[in-house]
Amino acid sequence: MDVIWADPRMAGGLLAGAGLLALAAWIVYRRRLTPAEKERRRRLALNRWQRTVEGLVLDAGPDLIHYQYELRGVAYFASQDVSALRGLLPEDPARLAGPVNVKYDPRNPANSIVLCEEWSGLPGIVIRKERTDASQESGMEKLGGGCAVAGAGRRPAGGGQ
Repeated sequence: MDVIWADPRMAGGLLAGAGLLALAAWIVYRRRLTPAEKERRRRLALNRWQRTVEGLVLDAGPDLIHYQYELRGVAYFASQDVSALRGLLPEDPARLAGPVNVKYDPRNPANSIVLCEEWSGLPGIVIRKERTDASQESGMEKLGGGCAVAGAGRRPAGGGQ
């Protein structure tokens, strides 16, 4: 054992290896996502990259929304846990029963949502995002889907009132 510690290069290599191993273990355990964070990321990914189809809300409660939709002749029955999004829902969620827009993953059509932090397929629920882009303050107003229209909100010529 004294031979290993007698050589400074060997001792330095062992200490560096142990440090890297400890750092790797810390990164792996520190970066583990909670189930709530995994679900939030799934909703946001579906919102950004997936397609929309018409569906029907069958039942809605404070924590779950049950809905169905048909795609390429296949009927899908799904539910979404909306307990993290409860603040976006009306006081009586049962009133949501009826037509709805559903976002789904074309590679896995059973993976779908009707509500997320940035989008709502439910009628009567409007998601408002805070303005954070500087270009919006200079005559650019943001429309749904992230597109901006120049000159939106400008006054007509001669209407100096």
